[in-house]
Amino acid sequence: MTVCIAAICEGITIYGASDRMITVGDVTEYEPPTSKIVGLTSSIVAMMAGDMGLQSEIMRELQDFVNDRVARKPDEWLRVKDVVEWYVFYYLQAKLKRAENEVLIPLGLNRHTYLKEHPDLVAKLAKELINYEMPGVETIITGIDTHGGPHIYVTDGVNIRCSDSSGFAAVGTGAWHASSQFMLARHGFNSPMPETLLRVYVAKKRAETAPGVGKDTDMFFIGPKIGASSTIRADILVKLDKIYGKLIQGEKRTLKNAETEMKSHVRRITRASTKEAQAVAPPAAEGGAAPALAAPADSPGETQPAPPTDN
Repeated sequence: MTVCIAAICEGITIYGASDRMITVGDVTEYEPPTSKIVGLTSSIVAMMAGDMGLQSEIMRELQDFVNDRVARKPDEWLRVKDVVEWYVFYYLQAKLKRAENEVLIPLGLNRHTYLKEHPDLVAKLAKELINYEMPGVETIITGIDTHGGPHIYVTDGVNIRCSDSSGFAAVGTGAWHASSQFMLARHGFNSPMPETLLRVYVAKKRAETAPGVGKDTDMFFIGPKIGASSTIRADILVKLDKIYGKLIQGEKRTLKNAETEMKSHVRRITRASTKEAQAVAPPAAEGGAAPALAAPADSPGETQPAPPTDN
């Protein structure tokens, strides 16, 4: 239950935002003073959505691996895609560990010994391990490297999607609301920086209408040079919120004016249609005079003329 957003601007810089809402178990939601934005290096950031227990487990392993890699090769910039693939590796390791504990350990087996069992049992257990259901997670890993500049990747732990061409990505329950903001703005990889910064903030605020998206907002930027990244200062967030407030008020006025104009237009159409209907004369009878309209002989409440007599 969350929203995480990343967008590229001017082909050299990335802006991102997320809320702080987390879900504990199936029902409990709250906003701790902890960001979902994890700085993996000075140029690569991860943003987490979904089950925070699983995400924390994966991120600890990933962060340790990245730190070790940077310490061993400090002059070699990590590729964003490599970090995404390492995330997937640790996700699958977590899946295998959990599946082993729930499927094999109760049978006195493990991932190695079960292969020695009867082929039918091996096939059945292998299917259970492969189909083991994990808690849902979505992660954006974004950053700048020496292989093509800014990158945005999205993964659910198994599948990987590159969003470089669209220039933005969003995950979590508020992803649809956030993405629609970028699509309406026709956002692109080379969109200007001020507009992109505002779009990211507005997208986060729009996403708050989705269930489970929190009100608190954390933002960051990476670039324009490799190795440059930081959180967005509090005073800038305050300014963005004021601009957003004006935007909302302007939208309300525009919508009210549009509704008033539409009501007036509908009234004019209705009046014109009524006049046209009243102006239509009944067809004239043969000879020029309009025929008299007589009530049916059996009309209730009407007195019928007496039949003629011989007198």
